[in-house]
Amino acid sequence: MGVVTLEGKPLRHASVRFIPLTKGLDGNYVAKGLTDDEGRYTLTTAGKGDNGSGACACECKVLVKEGPLPDELVELGQRGFRQIAAYRKSLGNRPIPRRYSTIGKTPLTLTVTPDQTDYPLELSR
Repeated sequence: MGVVTLEGKPLRHASVRFIPLTKGLDGNYVAKGLTDDEGRYTLTTAGKGDNGSGACACECKVLVKEGPLPDELVELGQRGFRQIAAYRKSLGNRPIPRRYSTIGKTPLTLTVTPDQTDYPLELSR
């Protein structure tokens, strides 16, 4: 868990993923979360033999990108581009820089340890 900020301000409704860099860990060990209105997130995984909370204790790449759209906007499809743009604008502190959304470009790498529970993520433009 932690808080995501962009230029020091909380990043609302953003998707956070911790991707393990340890060989042999597949997609079941990717930890995922969604930020709340204060930018706070909690991670869960689908990993086998795991209680589903937190991230694997290892080195991870961290991705931060837009969270999922509300169902009513998804249903509009391409016709809803104006409503989607208005929704994204209402979230504030946008856009999220693209470099944080791909594993090859994200500058966010950290080591998850069993004794640490807070991983603040500070993004910049």
